[in-house]
Amino acid sequence: MLSRLAYRQFHDQTNVAVATSVVLAEFGLTTLDSSRPRQELTLHGLIQRGNYAEDRGMLLRNALRYLATAGLNYAILHDAGRTAALQHRVRSVSPDYAFQFFGDLKSPAEPGFILEHVFSDDARLLLVEARPSVRGLPMHVLLVRREGGLYYVMNSQSGEDHAYEPGHVAMHLASPVRMGPVSFAGQQYLYTGIAVRIWREGTSNPPF
Repeated sequence: MLSRLAYRQFHDQTNVAVATSVVLAEFGLTTLDSSRPRQELTLHGLIQRGNYAEDRGMLLRNALRYLATAGLNYAILHDAGRTAALQHRVRSVSPDYAFQFFGDLKSPAEPGFILEHVFSDDARLLLVEARPSVRGLPMHVLLVRREGGLYYVMNSQSGEDHAYEPGHVAMHLASPVRMGPVSFAGQQYLYTGIAVRIWREGTSNPPF
């Protein structure tokens, strides 16, 4: 079983860099001292290109390529129906809004996943979550791992792990989009239908 870390982001823009750094550290591919702040800033500088857009997926795309270069595999998992429902919800307020996050990843995707299967081989799961906002659709990435019968969700906003029974995580993933963000990992989030499974090179990729 791999070690499990938690780390607090410097600001919202470095959320993806923190999740990436923690994944690398948990797989033993880098070191991360949880007592030292702002260590993710170097990686953020490597993966951020152009102006930061909090509702787009380019930053995560670059982070996944960085993980692949480091020797990890990843697979995009996409519930297209949920993503479409999310876009429809935002369009009720902003009619011209287009949710482009999934297209920004520029990667083929599996049509969703089975929660109990996705964590085989010590795999990690990134959940792409929408944060409450009066305009647009800001994104936040949560890191999920399984240990024994519990799932541990790292939220870089607080730098803490949150332990959940499987049913609680499943309820969050299936929460009705029409109801908006719900309490999860210490904040209010709405799962977008986009997730990323990450596993070590050379292990199998099971059916989802």
